[in-house]
Amino acid sequence: MPPDTASAHSGASAVQLSDAQLLRLIYSAWDFQQALSAVTFLLEDCDYGSKYNAVSLRRLRCYETTAIISFCRPLEPSRGSTVLGFRVLGVRLTAQEEKLKKRVLQLRRKVVAHSDEEAMLFLAEILQPLEDVPIEIPHFQFKELGCCRFRGHRPKLLTLSQSLSD
Repeated sequence: MPPDTASAHSGASAVQLSDAQLLRLIYSAWDFQQALSAVTFLLEDCDYGSKYNAVSLRRLRCYETTAIISFCRPLEPSRGSTVLGFRVLGVRLTAQEEKLKKRVLQLRRKVVAHSDEEAMLFLAEILQPLEDVPIEIPHFQFKELGCCRFRGHRPKLLTLSQSLSD
């Protein structure tokens, strides 16, 4: 085997990886473990029947954001980094897992990693606290949408992250 390649096993067949791909694989294992932890924490802490204040919703949203970013990191190009697709590793996703992967990637691209105006809601108003003083203060209220960006898919993402973390 040439010195710039390594073998990774998936079932009975060996996959040839370049040094860059092998390094990306090592980092990807950490990314998928982080996604798994974030989804686990979210499932443990979020009760869909409960109402949460804005700060608690943001805490749950942090778990959700970490899950999405960490899961997608190996699948998206970054500065000077090799993208590592599942096919290179011999991993075949079911149709349902592929659909989930696309949904999570869409959330990352459209909402999580970028400030998308279509997905962000806020109310702005100008307050004048003292009638006789001409001072105006801008006040912004952000719509906390709860943690529902991939609500029905969380257990599926947990299972997929577990299988990829192993």
